[in-house]
Amino acid sequence: MTIYSVHSPKFQQFLVKKKLVAERTEDGRKDAGMGGFQMPDLENQEPPGIGPLAKAAWRGDASACRKLLDKGAEKEDRDEAGRTVLALASAAGRSEVVKLLLERKAEVEAPDRAGLTPLHWAAKEGHKKEVVLLLEAGANIQAADEDGMTPIKLAALFNQLEVTRELVSRGVDPSPALELVKRFNRCAKTAAYLKEAVASSSTAA
Repeated sequence: MTIYSVHSPKFQQFLVKKKLVAERTEDGRKDAGMGGFQMPDLENQEPPGIGPLAKAAWRGDASACRKLLDKGAEKEDRDEAGRTVLALASAAGRSEVVKLLLERKAEVEAPDRAGLTPLHWAAKEGHKKEVVLLLEAGANIQAADEDGMTPIKLAALFNQLEVTRELVSRGVDPSPALELVKRFNRCAKTAAYLKEAVASSSTAA
C-alpha cells in the first residue's frame, strides 16, 4: 500500500473515496489534522439513500428494526455508498441493532462500494463493543480492500486506541498499521501504542 502525506491531495482523495472524511464545509470549518477535510458528523448526519430499516438501525431503534424485519424488510438493504444496514449500525455504534442483525444472519463480510466491511466501519469509528460482536460472528479480522486497508489500519489511522488494542490482542500484527500512522501527528496515541506492541513482539520472538 502506498503511504501518502497527510497533506497530499492523493491521500485526501483516497479518504474521500472511502467515505472516511467529508469535504470542508462552506463556512470553512475543517479538521486541521486531516489536511483541510472534516470528519462526517455520525451523530446527526443521516446517510443518503437509506430505507426505513436502515434509518431505524442508524437511530439505534432495535424494536423498530425487529418489527420491520418481521414484516419482511430486506436486511441487506444499502445506502448510496453501498453500505449495508449492518455496516451502518456498526458505524453508528448501535450494538443492540448489530446483535439483532447478526441473529438474523446479516452478511457480516458484505463490502461497500469502497471495499470496506462492517468491521472496517466499527473499527474506524472506535466502537469496540461492535468490533467484538462482529468478530465473534466470524468477521475477517484481516479483511482488506483493494488498497490494503484493514480494520487495524483504520482504527489506528483514526486514533481509536481501544479498538487498536483489541485487534492486536487478537493476534493482528501491529507492524503494518504502525508504518501507516507513525508519520501522522493526529495518530500519536495509536502510533505510540503500536510502537510498544511491535517492540514487545520482537522481544518475545
